[in-house]
Amino acid sequence: VGLSRYFDRGVGIPPETEPGHFDDVLRPYAQAAGLSVEEFRLAYLRRQLRCGELDEYFVHDRALRESGHDTSYRLEGRCAQLATVDLNALLYRYEIDVAELLEQHFAGELAGWPPASQWRRRADERRQLLNRYCWNEQEGFFFDFDVQAGAQTGYQSATGLWPLWAGMASPEQARRCLHYAGEHLLCAGGLAGSS
Repeated sequence: VGLSRYFDRGVGIPPETEPGHFDDVLRPYAQAAGLSVEEFRLAYLRRQLRCGELDEYFVHDRALRESGHDTSYRLEGRCAQLATVDLNALLYRYEIDVAELLEQHFAGELAGWPPASQWRRRADERRQLLNRYCWNEQEGFFFDFDVQAGAQTGYQSATGLWPLWAGMASPEQARRCLHYAGEHLLCAGGLAGSS
């Protein structure tokens, strides 16, 4: 779709996790193999046992860790297949910031870097793609796009407001997003991360 996704190429259990963190995930596979959880974990880590289903689970888990977000129903088990609103809003802002830096301090060009015009073109393409795939005209809000399913997730998250901060939402989109967030995410104490 042309939008960015969180991803990690590593295979298996992330090394930074504490012992036992994935025991509940591994237990059914260990039982099916007739092994203890620890025996299965070691055999899986050494790639003596292969399990495509677990490999896919850990691709999504690693992608979620890459995102910096906490585990949530929004990302768990599918993070690597989502073109998320937040990541693309951040990248848009970076593209605009780099273009402005080049324009303000280097007359738009710096050896070894794409020119400011190319960064602005990338940002504009990203904005158009975010509107095409993540903007929901009926709801008046931005939702993550599941590339595998070919559809928006519909998961109500405060990250749907990030395009406002990034400056990529139109004034009308901003108005509608704030209205939507007020109806679905505003609660006692502030704005909830998700509904």
